[in-house]
Amino acid sequence: MNTITSEKLLKIYRPMVASRYTDHLQSAAAQRGEVFFYIPSSGHEAAAVIEPHLIDSDWLHLHYRDRALAYARGVTYETVFCGLFGKEGSNSNGRRMPAFPCNRALNIMSTPTLVGNNVLQAVGVASSIKDDKDHPFVLVSVGDGASQQGDFYEAVGEAVRANLPVLFLIEDNRFALSTVTKGTTFFSLPDANADTFYGLPIQHIDGADPLSTFNRFEEVVSKLRKTRGPQIVVLDVERLESHTNADDQSVYRTEADLQHAAENADPCVNLRASLLEAGITEEQLKTIEQEVKEEIEAAFHTARKSAAPSPIFDAKKPLPAPRAEYLGTPEGRTLSMLEAMRETLK
Repeated sequence: MNTITSEKLLKIYRPMVASRYTDHLQSAAAQRGEVFFYIPSSGHEAAAVIEPHLIDSDWLHLHYRDRALAYARGVTYETVFCGLFGKEGSNSNGRRMPAFPCNRALNIMSTPTLVGNNVLQAVGVASSIKDDKDHPFVLVSVGDGASQQGDFYEAVGEAVRANLPVLFLIEDNRFALSTVTKGTTFFSLPDANADTFYGLPIQHIDGADPLSTFNRFEEVVSKLRKTRGPQIVVLDVERLESHTNADDQSVYRTEADLQHAAENADPCVNLRASLLEAGITEEQLKTIEQEVKEEIEAAFHTARKSAAPSPIFDAKKPLPAPRAEYLGTPEGRTLSMLEAMRETLK
């Protein structure tokens, strides 16, 4: 690892650790009954490694487990915790589920609750920035489950047809909720793995190895900026916690599987080891970890005490006054289909 790479990865280590510690605080808050729902991100943190390769004019449409990448982009800890508690300071004034990042100033588009639909929106944005002189692109990330949806197929098809600058990042943790996805996705066919999709090469990156991920992302982003055409990357990751706190993955995953994931596929642990090998000292890492812990806990307590959103009882726009329904002619009160269509259009 060269000096430049180690410096950039050391900078990325902070949001990855912050995201992991956020999961710890979310879990504790749920056990105390302070919050009722949260989505963990543990295991998906390596997606944040793409941040050093991004520019301000790039657009992001993120997976709901991309908290580390959101932190790396500039989303504040307090904003995330306000979302957890449904407070006014969240990105939706407390009106959405937590873990759906959005920040207009950072070019992070609002992740839809209908997961997978973000790919269509991302392709629309890509079509509008294709000729931008700075060569920005759109990063849109989804899970392996969402990649089975028709929205995804339609989005990739249009991106290929129009040669649009969009990176489709599939974060493959092998589960769609509690269902195994192997053999059921466009990249994992019943008999073998596919090499291409709509003519695009399918590139696999090991998300358990942030150093390798960093170098591979650098290649992908460089090519995308030059060609201005779409790319598909499957980031192989592990879901180190249950789908949400409403789920218990020990019911459908073996103890051996969970133990193997924790011991071999933790990107935070593996990045820490790589940084130590590169000459970063244990003291430096512990300093970062302690600073992050203190900042995260402060943001957590601030968000918990912050204001609740003010209720609004009126629609944003006044609704039109109701009109009397036309029921036909006075004589028979009947309409032919053609008459009904004409009256409706009038």
